[in-house]
Amino acid sequence: MLVWVLGILLASVVAGVSAAALSGWVTQRLLARDSQVLPSLPSYVEAAGEDEALRFYGAVHDLAMTVTEAWNIARSRTMRPQLETVLDRQALASRCEDVHKTADALHRRMQGFDKVMERAHMSWIALDKVWHYERKDHNTVTMVPIMINGTVTLQQQSVYSHSDHIYTWRAEALREAERQLEALAATFDSTELYRPNLGKNHVALNQLEPAHQSLAERLVRQNVLRTDGEIVPEQVDLWVNQWISGAEIDQLLGEAVGSLNQVNAYAARGAQETRACKSRLEYQAQTTKFEGPEGYRRIESLKDALSKSMDSYRKQYETLKSCREVADQLAEWSADPSRIEPDRAYMGRAIKVYGLAFPNSEISIDRLPSQGWPAVMGAAIGVVAAGATIGAGTILLLLSVA
Repeated sequence: MLVWVLGILLASVVAGVSAAALSGWVTQRLLARDSQVLPSLPSYVEAAGEDEALRFYGAVHDLAMTVTEAWNIARSRTMRPQLETVLDRQALASRCEDVHKTADALHRRMQGFDKVMERAHMSWIALDKVWHYERKDHNTVTMVPIMINGTVTLQQQSVYSHSDHIYTWRAEALREAERQLEALAATFDSTELYRPNLGKNHVALNQLEPAHQSLAERLVRQNVLRTDGEIVPEQVDLWVNQWISGAEIDQLLGEAVGSLNQVNAYAARGAQETRACKSRLEYQAQTTKFEGPEGYRRIESLKDALSKSMDSYRKQYETLKSCREVADQLAEWSADPSRIEPDRAYMGRAIKVYGLAFPNSEISIDRLPSQGWPAVMGAAIGVVAAGATIGAGTILLLLSVA
């Protein structure tokens, strides 16, 4: 009887697994058929303008597209795709070179920030030496009841009582901070600070060759909107231009400049409010946190604004540096035909470089390449498509990699 029951259970399991495997296989074939029309949109940056930032972000976009395009082609042809069998190594090398060239050009355009940020750093160091803050915590001893071997006993315990908050400032350090802030203001006023304003740029479809215009319309209709009906030119225009809004260079450089404007506006007040304070101030409070005198608070706010400005520019600079590094790795792989890298490694780099350049975007992926056979994955988990997203916001890069 037990053998008969186990036989039925085994048959049910085998049937379930087989059905799941068949479902996974059928789904995979349907997805492979659909991917023959690549669900990706080139940047068409050549129809958008000559701005250095625009060129850099277009180059990063197209670098990622080169990798994902190869994966989509590979999976449309076979149940067990291998990206490198269809990867255009020459095109990948060219895209990597484009990222380097455009990153270098963009950094040259931003060099005014390098000079201003050097002054901002010196100003921060000088401001940090103006005020000195010291805190002394005080405890009191009290008797508390505790249970020892069933007997209540009073025992001494140290409990927080209050804190002394001591603030001192030095006149010589304040004068040096004033000199540094004046030098910062002079450099800021005399230096051209690049503000790309990517939003004003636009991929003009009518500047593309007719074949490219038709391709863009077909990609949007079939792979973005997924419709067989007609679509209006405004829809194509909207999606072709989506990648431009994913970069945060405007926000970062805007924060860098805005924080410096704040510093310049309140620098003199910081010196005045500090001089209005005694050189040594001591406060007693029943808390470990204390705001401090007005002059101290003003100097701290100037330091915070300088830090925000420097951090914003540093983040933009690191974006260029990191994208170069990813491009270097992909270029190294493309230069050696005998070197075979896993599909997941290529796709991982494509996702990474896109996420670096377009943190305000979302990369929509059905599933990254796996080591196993897709039908086996379908049998194992009963689901072929799984979701993975990076970032939040507008979908800029559409990949079909299930």
